[in-house]
Amino acid sequence: MRLMNLRAIDLNLLVVLDALLDEAHVSRAAARLNLSQSAVSNALQRCRDLFGDPLLERGRGLMTRTARAEALRQPLKEVLSGVVGLVDPPEIALKDIRQTIRIVSADDPMSMIATDLMADLSINAPGLRIVFAPWQGADRAARALRDGDAELAISVFPEDAEDLEVREIIREDYVVALRRDHPAAKGFGIDAWLAWPHIVVSGQGEARTPLDVFAEVGSRARCRPCRTGLPSGAANPRRVGPNRDDAPSQPCRP
Repeated sequence: MRLMNLRAIDLNLLVVLDALLDEAHVSRAAARLNLSQSAVSNALQRCRDLFGDPLLERGRGLMTRTARAEALRQPLKEVLSGVVGLVDPPEIALKDIRQTIRIVSADDPMSMIATDLMADLSINAPGLRIVFAPWQGADRAARALRDGDAELAISVFPEDAEDLEVREIIREDYVVALRRDHPAAKGFGIDAWLAWPHIVVSGQGEARTPLDVFAEVGSRARCRPCRTGLPSGAANPRRVGPNRDDAPSQPCRP
């Protein structure tokens, strides 16, 4: 078997050769490729050197294909078609895709999208299988994407995550909910917010969250008094505090 140096082969040269073998005419091949006649003539000579064969021979004012050229026509078209399919493959219809999509998400955003997502996919992409992976924090969500352990992640990602494709799907505000007669309700602000014990929701059992960065900014920076840690937002404050049915909640924005 004779090995060739593929780096020495210009793929564009094979495109020109395909046109030359089809047309058996330099001028017509040049017009078809929108190239000058001299450029196509030069390409023909390079092809002759590459294949060690005249490929096209003159006879009575016409050019005829050699036996080697005739033998090259179909394999050449198959090679070029394969390259096109490799570089620009045909788009697969969504309904024909069979794939498992792993999504890393905390409970709250997952509960917001899961029902509608599954209903839509059951109609438009029945071959897709969605697996929601356990939430273990934003850092691990980003790592799962980078390591190929997840295809999608719903999280708050830093602006400098340039190696990830990030799209904003929802914008939410932080709120503080407390009963109407809570001592902190009157003149509520950052100081009142920080004066009371907090509950931290963390899939990794961390006591520090992005809210702590907000609390520590400025000349009056303080640490949040985090007294309780929960693994999920599903464990709501009613399960860790007194249940007062006669004390309606009042949302307040800090």
